[in-house]
Amino acid sequence: MQAVQFPPSPETKKLRTIERLGLTAAALALAMAAMLVVPLGAAGFVTVSFAGSAAMFFYLWRRVDDWLAAAIVAAGLGGLYRVAGAPVNPGFGWDVTFALALFGLAALLVLFYRSTGEAGVGQRRLLALLLNVGLIPALCLGSTVAVLLDPRLTPRTYDGYLYVFDRSFGFNPSFLMGVAFHDHAALRFLSVVVYNNLPINLCLFCALWLRRRPAGAPDVRLIFAALGIVGFALYHICPAAGPIHLFGDAFPFHPPEVSAVPMKTVAIPDARNAMPSLHVAWCLLMVYNAWFYRSRLLRIYAAVCLILTAVATLGLGEHYAIDLIVAVPLSVAIQLGCWGTRRRWLAAGISMGMVVAWLAVLRTGLAWQARPLVSWSATGVTLLASAALYRYAGRAAEGVAGPGEV
Repeated sequence: MQAVQFPPSPETKKLRTIERLGLTAAALALAMAAMLVVPLGAAGFVTVSFAGSAAMFFYLWRRVDDWLAAAIVAAGLGGLYRVAGAPVNPGFGWDVTFALALFGLAALLVLFYRSTGEAGVGQRRLLALLLNVGLIPALCLGSTVAVLLDPRLTPRTYDGYLYVFDRSFGFNPSFLMGVAFHDHAALRFLSVVVYNNLPINLCLFCALWLRRRPAGAPDVRLIFAALGIVGFALYHICPAAGPIHLFGDAFPFHPPEVSAVPMKTVAIPDARNAMPSLHVAWCLLMVYNAWFYRSRLLRIYAAVCLILTAVATLGLGEHYAIDLIVAVPLSVAIQLGCWGTRRRWLAAGISMGMVVAWLAVLRTGLAWQARPLVSWSATGVTLLASAALYRYAGRAAEGVAGPGEV
């Protein structure tokens, strides 16, 4: 016999409303405190990631009333931020980015409030959307904390070793690109814009996967998060900051000779996030996963983002060329490792073995004995082996499934 369900009494409804408002008020207070402490108006990739979450919210949640509610909350947060006198980055387009970041933070609050008033399937759907929209900001916040802790965990870096290995190619990649950056304003502008807006691209790829769910495609949310976690762990094997942090004003017009670089580790106070280049690895993952969609425009966009990001990593002096090379097998290992099947796991293990081998060799000081033939050969083998492993373990399918649920 089916139990009779009675509608909640007015007192129960009132209690639930009070609970919802209390939980939302606590979440709002936490969001405001975090916004001011970070601070959201000048937090680099964290700010951009919240702007990306705003784009995800628009794309995945088609409720105009919630858009308006988020806009009102964002305006209130912006007013509080201005009254508090917290800093705002004066860079190009940053006003728009910051406004979108406020909207993204407000969207999370609106979704949280909505979820407190639902039950069962409706609540699970809203909580899933909340987690999806907040994924990339959470990843960027975690990476920011990790970067701040790096100088304490690894007080000395191997920048000199990486610089000498780059020179073993017979030229100086990062310094040459730095000069090109100085001489070509358009190249510098486009590359830096793409480089700085990587979190937005990650959010867009996550949103696209959630809406389209291509047949046979891996979960890009898992892939992007896994790269962040594994990449930051790898930073501690061969910590490095980049040539601009090692040589300062000498970059890019006065590259020192190898004989002038001391064969020892150095103490650099800046972040150790050069080896391997996660920027390039994330862009490579975007290229791999763009091939699951029947969109030539998306594939071209991902490829252009990869090229411009690679240019920016070198031109800004934040990376050595070898950082970008090691990013290739790393991206293959993450893609295949999160894709499933025994063959892909085996290929992922081999790719990760190449990454660890590179890091171990680079920190030994063998770079001082490297010759152009050896450096070019090792690089060529790494790139060709990575491509072969990816092809062997399963190329991306071109079919597209129907719309999926959030």
